[in-house]
Amino acid sequence: MLGGMGRGITLVLLVGCGRLGFDARVGSGGDAADAPTADSSEPAFTAIDVGGEFTCAIFAARAYCWGRNAASELGTGDTGAHPLPTPVALPAGDVRQITAGNTHACAVLADGSAYCWGSAMLGDGVTTTSATPVRVGLSAVTEISAAYDFTCAIAGGDVYCWGDDSSERLGNGASLGSTPTPGLTLAGPASHVFTGGDHACAVLAAGTAWCWGHNDGPGALGLGTTTPTNAATPGQVVTLTSVSAVTIAGYHACAIDGGGAYCWGTGTSGELGNGGTSSSTSPVAVSGLSAGVTAIHTGGGPTTADTACAIRDQTLWCWGAGDYGRPGAGDTAQQVVPVMVPGLPGAATAVAVGWYHACAVAGGSALCWGRGDSGQLGDGGSATSYPPVLVATPM
Repeated sequence: MLGGMGRGITLVLLVGCGRLGFDARVGSGGDAADAPTADSSEPAFTAIDVGGEFTCAIFAARAYCWGRNAASELGTGDTGAHPLPTPVALPAGDVRQITAGNTHACAVLADGSAYCWGSAMLGDGVTTTSATPVRVGLSAVTEISAAYDFTCAIAGGDVYCWGDDSSERLGNGASLGSTPTPGLTLAGPASHVFTGGDHACAVLAAGTAWCWGHNDGPGALGLGTTTPTNAATPGQVVTLTSVSAVTIAGYHACAIDGGGAYCWGTGTSGELGNGGTSSSTSPVAVSGLSAGVTAIHTGGGPTTADTACAIRDQTLWCWGAGDYGRPGAGDTAQQVVPVMVPGLPGAATAVAVGWYHACAVAGGSALCWGRGDSGQLGDGGSATSYPPVLVATPM
């Protein structure tokens, strides 16, 4: 059982639902590799992402969201908060990927179609909010990323963006501006795309990373300089040549390059993970994560400094600002080097960090920690928890 500030929830896995989903593990605090893992025949969590004050995940190839819903960001057809995982009203078909932004979310289905819902330009050519998913005007979508009032996706190997173009976050050139329709941002082939507060990055198949939008941090775009202030078109991140993933938060970014973790931008809260509090306009190596890193995610917003987490050898490590206990160490202390998140119930496979809370998948279960006043931790309550708590298994 995981507890936090007087609360906890017991893990229950339902058998016979016929689908697989996220996993999160809870143990005695030992290394993840030593903890028991869920039976692969049981339904499980497989992916998770954190929005402004809500969370979305994939369980048994179906999408579920929980938490704040005032902007219809849960995709459940209403505007009432849901403190437990609630099915998203998507068309039939296995969900392959899910993403949560500030007040909207999106998913990719197995047939390459993409759907978005909530309060933002949703990629369907209009500017209206939708409480249920609407189809994005793209086909052959392999990945999608929702952020603060804008979205980017990979379709047919190329990167497309749409929504609010403040700070040139769409990367489509200074003269085009905001648009509710997907427009080409970066020609591929691209393997990964990630959107942050007012900037975004993509990874090309050749292993280079490219970023665009607001270059605050300073130097959150990783261009090796603080200029331009806003990059209207993608620029290449310096020094990295074998990138497999990139993630960008409010004021800094991180990437996996050659199996190691690197970060750049603001470092005043330890978010670069190199033991100091200095900022850098070019990537620096994260302490202790030079190899074996398979996932990385950063989060932060207007009222919180950035926090980052990474999975190395199936264990979860976090560093940076301690707001709301997002590093997962059980307190609100700032962490200038990565610390291992204890007590996971199995091998860590996915992680997501937001403005106020963070979540992970381990051992077939989902866990969340941090601010919980909107029900975004998914355990049925509304209390903040510094240690991870188990997300309730969808019924």
